Amino acid sequence: MIAVIMLFSLLSACTTGNNTTTIFSPKDTVLLFKKDTAIVTGTAVSYIELHIPREQTTGAIKNSQLILVLYTPKVIASPEGVYEVYLTNTLNESEKLVSSQKNFVTLLDLYSFTAPGAQQQVEIDITAQVKNLYATGKPASRLFVLLKFAPVQLADGTFSAVAGEVRFSGTGILRVND
Repeated sequence: MIAVIMLFSLLSACTTGNNTTTIFSPKDTVLLFKKDTAIVTGTAVSYIELHIPREQTTGAIKNSQLILVLYTPKVIASPEGVYEVYLTNTLNESEKLVSSQKNFVTLLDLYSFTAPGAQQQVEIDITAQVKNLYATGKPASRLFVLLKFAPVQLADGTFSAVAGEVRFSGTGILRVND
């Protein structure tokens, strides 16, 4: 009975929603990349350039997970819409990104940033998107995480322009072993 309860606790501690991950065991985690540069989102597409050694990424997508970490989330002003997260190896067509594409990662859960007892980092599993980029056969030494505002449609048929403002103190990429 105790073993069943412990197993259920471990399973429930591993995932916290659509494409987000809570790192349960820090001893199985390796920091591949960290950048302490503030990211501020608004109506324009914000991006973060990631530099991950290819040999680290190739090994990670075979045997473990790659987790994007956004540190110290703060909602300065609430948006009338959502923020979408994409992973790509080019910035050329960032305005044409839609959530039905393979490089779409997830929506940011803005409520979890402001809820009582909120975590000081957002962890997002990007393993599937990295696999998709490597499956194309193109070298992906530079990866970009894009944060894009998607407005809601108002009652009069127009779209909201109130993007709000969300800030992060920096980013990181973790490899979590299975």
